[in-house]
Amino acid sequence: MAKCMQCPHVIGDSYERDCAFPDCMGWHIERNPKPIPDRSHDYDFVHDDYDGADGGNGLAGTAASFEDACQQIADIEAERTYQDILDERDRMHKKLKCDALEAQRHAEMTAHIYACNCEIGPERERAFQVFENIRTAGRVAL
Repeated sequence: MAKCMQCPHVIGDSYERDCAFPDCMGWHIERNPKPIPDRSHDYDFVHDDYDGADGGNGLAGTAASFEDACQQIADIEAERTYQDILDERDRMHKKLKCDALEAQRHAEMTAHIYACNCEIGPERERAFQVFENIRTAGRVAL
């Protein structure tokens, strides 16, 4: 992990801090010169919560310099309301829940195929117990 340039914390850790450096707020700035003569788009910046859609959710952009990117990020952060942040977190939570349920369905199918292919005996019984645990886990956990 890299160190933050303005604070002693490691970028990406979960500690609360007062550092306003973009990496500590979930922003990533990268120098990426475009093959055009105009140098006003040489730096790309994106937030961890960027949804990637056309037009996006306003959490990405380009800038002429690192300092310009930091200023644009500060402007975006000032405009984001608490409710916007809560809505984004809620959307992310729902997506993660769908991903978890999909992974569970895949694990259930794989466990069933494995159990069916086991020889009759203790290993097959254990395999079907594991399959049953996976199959019923969604009823309790999510």
